[in-house]
Amino acid sequence: MKRKIIDTPHKNQFNMMAIMPTLDAERERRTILATIRKPEVVFGSFAFNKQQQYGIHQKRPFTDIDVKSPVPKESALQIEQKLDNMVDMNNYYISELEHDEGVTYRVHSRGRGDYVVADVGKLTKRIPTRMINNVPYETMEHREKEVAKLLKKKDAEYRRAKDRQMMGYIKRAKKSTSKLRMFRAYKPF
Repeated sequence: MKRKIIDTPHKNQFNMMAIMPTLDAERERRTILATIRKPEVVFGSFAFNKQQQYGIHQKRPFTDIDVKSPVPKESALQIEQKLDNMVDMNNYYISELEHDEGVTYRVHSRGRGDYVVADVGKLTKRIPTRMINNVPYETMEHREKEVAKLLKKKDAEYRRAKDRQMMGYIKRAKKSTSKLRMFRAYKPF
């Protein structure tokens, strides 16, 4: 894997010695989601959690928002510039990560430690989506099929524990959703 840093200038780029203002995680997420429109798709743990109808105890933890886009570099630049404008400083940057499936652009934050805010990858095939608040999210059924494929792959051993855990979350979600439907259908009178 090869990494390359891409950074765009901001009007206050030379004011880096001042205390860096940062956005809280929820505001960062809302800003990222505001930039995503069709044909881009949000997938992964964030999309899975967004479709849940029950409490936080069954939601899968996530660290960043995963996005698939037909033009990933432009989408990553758009996210980075929007976040920079929110704090009015050059507080975010993009790194390019090359792997066998193509290139992923990661949007990093310099504030509160160097952490990844969003991963933007190339959309190579059509992903079934569900629209929530005008943002397209990958459906839970598609995620289940993808995780099942990854569990069968021999060369994806490094992901095995993560995928098993995700499959457990999906099964619990399906089970509790069916119980919720059964409860809603029950009418005693």
